[in-house]
Amino acid sequence: MKALEISTDSRTIEKNSIYVALKGEKFDGHDFIIECLEKEASKIYSELSFEELVDKFQKLNKEPRKIELLTSSKNKIQQVDSGLKKYQELARNYKRQINPLTIAITGSNGKTTAKEMLAEILKNKFKIHYSKANFNNEIGVPKTILAMPEDTEVLILEMGMRGLGQIAELSAIAEPNISLITCIGTAHIELLGSQENIRTAKLEIIDSAQNYQAGNYSKDHEKTLIVDKSLFELLNTENKYQDLLQNIECDYFSNEEIISLDMLSNNGINASANAVIKITSLLEIEDDEAKASLENFKPINGRGMIYKDELTNIYIDETYNASPETLKLGVESIIHEFSSEPKLIVSAEILENDSEIVAKTFQDIEDLTKNTENKLSFLNLENKDEVQKSKEFLEQLELKEPPQIQEISYQDLQKLKSQNSINKLVYLKASRAAKLDKLLQVPSLKTKSSIS
Repeated sequence: MKALEISTDSRTIEKNSIYVALKGEKFDGHDFIIECLEKEASKIYSELSFEELVDKFQKLNKEPRKIELLTSSKNKIQQVDSGLKKYQELARNYKRQINPLTIAITGSNGKTTAKEMLAEILKNKFKIHYSKANFNNEIGVPKTILAMPEDTEVLILEMGMRGLGQIAELSAIAEPNISLITCIGTAHIELLGSQENIRTAKLEIIDSAQNYQAGNYSKDHEKTLIVDKSLFELLNTENKYQDLLQNIECDYFSNEEIISLDMLSNNGINASANAVIKITSLLEIEDDEAKASLENFKPINGRGMIYKDELTNIYIDETYNASPETLKLGVESIIHEFSSEPKLIVSAEILENDSEIVAKTFQDIEDLTKNTENKLSFLNLENKDEVQKSKEFLEQLELKEPPQIQEISYQDLQKLKSQNSINKLVYLKASRAAKLDKLLQVPSLKTKSSIS
């Protein structure tokens, strides 16, 4: 079994590959089974029996030749109770076959950034595999695993959740050797009810933790859980750690060292960088080497990229996602780092959070604007449609049309700051569904500007 031979997407099926039919709210993978047979798939996993499939396609008035293809392919079709469970089982079996050291990352915020940081460091020493997209759910995690090359030494997985039991489900697929909880915030509190329940859900990441039994790793850090120092204190006050300590060896560390990054940082990002360096030290990478790698770390789209326009307005794009905690951290960071420059905070819908917590965060930012020394303005575009959002955004910046922007580096931003050349610093952060990225019209082929 090799990477890419198993898929739930009929468009990617090739000769001799395996198709797993999934049924979702908006699609039914069983509708594409004949298409996969036409592409000469070697096996089909279906929740419907062979007889039910024949009946289904006859009612859909499929061409006789397609019904004939289906009936002649009976031996290729295997009925399963759950296509999703079968897909996850195939992924787990493939992962066991390759047997990479597996690092799993969860947390209310910062999962993707931590994953990308780890990849930046580890790629210099190991053959690594990690999800390039935000594949962190019950379908995305097995998809990432099944795309793993056979020579992978380190697998890095991101795990998201919307309720209790979901991280446990992902942990059972991944069987991680090292786990990282970036933070325990309020994301999904509307589903889980309390921060304590969120904490319980995140700790499920070690439910299926495994010892690493192969490879050239001499340090015996079995089932290591890396936790931010302040979170350890939080967990301990809830007496949750005593149960944990009976089953897992914990490694504690300080998150206070400032790590040099080519991006606007804050306490949360800095804590993630410290945690990542701690993890890489377990794999015998010297801290100085890890820090040097992180100096080359670049944020990905919507997660801290920096742009400037012709008027030297600076745009910090964090439009991919937000929580009340990360929004506050970002605002505090730019107030501290750009104390002399005029600053505009642009936010909108922050979903999957308690509405009262979001409202309180917005009010806290409003309060910060009242202190003239902060040189801060706040544009709240919550519950506005795209047209109104664009109109108010342009009015706030006194622009007649969306700005023409170029990507610049954090070092370039620092040069502009030292030259007192920043007209206004604009920080955009909200949930992806708010579509604040549309305000910037980020060019698909960006030309990075150079500041001399």
